Amino acid sequence: MEQFDVIGKSKRRLDGAYKATAQVRYLDDLVLPGMLWGKVLRSEYAHAKILRIDVSKAERLKGVAAVVTGADVPLVRSGRHLKDRTMFAASKVRYAGDALAAVAAVDLETAERALSLIDVEYEELPLVLDPIQAMDPDAPLVHEDIVAYAGYKPGAPREGYSNNIATFTLIERGDVNKGFAEADYVFEDTYRTHRQANSPLETQGAIASFDVISGKVTIWTTTAAPFRVRSGVCEFLGLPTSKVKIIPSCVGGSFGGKLEAEVEPFCALLAKKVGKPVKIVYMRGEQLRVCTSRHPSVVTLKTGVKKDGTLVAREVRVVFNAGSRANVASLVTAYASSLSAGPYKIPNVKITGYAVYTNDIPGGAFRGFGDPQVCFAYESQMDDIAARLGIDPVDFRLKNAVEEGELMPHGQEMRSVTLKECLSEAVAKSDWREKRAQKRTVEKTKRGVGLACSDGLYGGFASGAIIKVNEDGSVMLSVGATDVGQGSDTALVQIAAEELGVRYEDIQVVLSDTDASPFDIGSFASRVTYHAGNAVKSAASDARRQLFDVAAELLEAKPEDLLAREGKVFVKGSPDKMVPIPVVARVACFVKERSIIGVGSHGCDAYAGPWNVQGIAYGALATNSFAAQVAEVEVDTETGHVKPLKMTAALDCGKAINPGIVEGQIEGGVAIGIGYGLFEELQTPDGRVANGEFKDYLIPTALDIPDIEPIIVEKPQHDGPFGAKGVGDAPPVGVAAAISNAIFDATGVRIKELPITPEKVLKALDEKRGRESEI
Repeated sequence: MEQFDVIGKSKRRLDGAYKATAQVRYLDDLVLPGMLWGKVLRSEYAHAKILRIDVSKAERLKGVAAVVTGADVPLVRSGRHLKDRTMFAASKVRYAGDALAAVAAVDLETAERALSLIDVEYEELPLVLDPIQAMDPDAPLVHEDIVAYAGYKPGAPREGYSNNIATFTLIERGDVNKGFAEADYVFEDTYRTHRQANSPLETQGAIASFDVISGKVTIWTTTAAPFRVRSGVCEFLGLPTSKVKIIPSCVGGSFGGKLEAEVEPFCALLAKKVGKPVKIVYMRGEQLRVCTSRHPSVVTLKTGVKKDGTLVAREVRVVFNAGSRANVASLVTAYASSLSAGPYKIPNVKITGYAVYTNDIPGGAFRGFGDPQVCFAYESQMDDIAARLGIDPVDFRLKNAVEEGELMPHGQEMRSVTLKECLSEAVAKSDWREKRAQKRTVEKTKRGVGLACSDGLYGGFASGAIIKVNEDGSVMLSVGATDVGQGSDTALVQIAAEELGVRYEDIQVVLSDTDASPFDIGSFASRVTYHAGNAVKSAASDARRQLFDVAAELLEAKPEDLLAREGKVFVKGSPDKMVPIPVVARVACFVKERSIIGVGSHGCDAYAGPWNVQGIAYGALATNSFAAQVAEVEVDTETGHVKPLKMTAALDCGKAINPGIVEGQIEGGVAIGIGYGLFEELQTPDGRVANGEFKDYLIPTALDIPDIEPIIVEKPQHDGPFGAKGVGDAPPVGVAAAISNAIFDATGVRIKELPITPEKVLKALDEKRGRESEI
């Protein structure tokens, strides 16, 4: 096995001491001279025509510098695949949070007072909140003109449904009807999942400053994707890229949020109008009310299986509640559809995925990107099938597990397949077989263990990196990727140090901005370690080559005969013949008169088709990543309360650049999965958020999290940086399913709707008792 100096070591995080000692400045800490405060007026109705907006009273209020509405910007429709979003609501509001106006004032209190003085006259329209009902041909339409939107795709899956279908994905392989005819058993079930808020402790915010001479807008913002935000601001305000500069502040959590231009366009528009900096920071209620969250879903599975447990056919229908705009729902639908048959060998598959408009909060990216929803469905059904056939759930999964080189339903070749390794590790470390065999009932409390497996497709899009070696041998690393708390800067520095041959402590990360940093699409899809890491490795290799050109003369050797380690350049086979890198750097700068600057970039060269897809295809991503989780729970049959006792989570990360960070990502992801499975739910019964504060919207605390045993499974990715691939998205995916299966093991009841609340457990137990009493 290859030996590394820096890779594979749990180096202390670059930002750890700064955060621990409160020396980090978040956006909320930033104040610019002459800064004004901004607020955005949001619709109080979920569906209504806008008859009139009168801002005259607000404009006359003392301390108000500006009021802007849709009349101040061109009517531009934005969106990823489907252009359906306007900066301000045009003609009607589509959810209780649509922007109507924005104000800038001398302080927050005045800005809030100004919002209350804006008079909006509405005509309420019928609501549609359930995605299945929204598909009905007679349902109220959220977007009447959808067929005219750029990116609209007609197709057969729309037939018989309303125009509330934003996008669709259809995947077919083999012949499902033939497969069902050959099956000994056919199982059909429907599962529902709910809306989960990303819930970073730091809400979204931005400060915009406008230079009246150059016409340039500079924005400091809490973003995980500065280049994407820049594109959004340019699109909404009609500005060229050169006139917008995005500077990411230290980000206080993301989890898939903070990717779109949400608050930044309003700040920029106000700053441009008043000629002063304007700051907008969402309060918690605003964050939960208007920012994107995990899409609710309805997943129907029909599975055919032989008596010996061989899967032969699976038909899947996935319906995602997109909310009032498609946003990334097209990608979530395509991605989740590609994974919805599970990580199993099934020759005959048909998958239809729909992203459906409703008058609800727009859905968005969240760790797993649609995968947790479909995993809850297919892994719940896998356990039910195993129970019906009398097969151990582990053996059933191992029998059908995918293998290296097989094709996914949409046509992409599977690479770096470690499903069996992850499952075997999780089962062994959790004492699965021993605990399943035990009697675990104490009075009214029952214990159970359950497991779930998952597969993800990660990576994609471009990343760049620049490495500059200073004249004293220290190194500056510039990347466009944003560290949102996951520790990516630390991992990237380790990659650079290993490849360049310098010490970890000799590299500093340059604060990024869209003017000075190389392009990066953003911190999402578990892509930073793989893509930015490869770009950094390439840039470090480029810089090392330049150093060796200079060192070769000093050592009277050929560049190809040199190697660098721990800040020194050696002649291979002659460790005493060496020169320190600081000496090489000084000679390069002052004698050779050249700068040592390495440049690298990395895109996605994965399998590119042909696809078995109609509608929106997610496209080829860099690699597959697998995970397996085992949950041990305790169920109180009198109260319905479910207490997780232990989670064992195995994750394939290729090669752990920093094992400590990988373990932290596993633990944090499992915590999110526990919240998703048991109690987190953003409720919008009438289109309005009913639990818009943390006292009502409950996220897991330390008291809710059981012992978590992270297991790192390493199978180096052949084209990853030192074999590494992404980590962040996979850990939460199977947690809710594992917990559900543990409850099934403990009580014999199957709950098909998340979250699994005490009320649902008690109802299921009562129904089971009723069935048993009839026998």
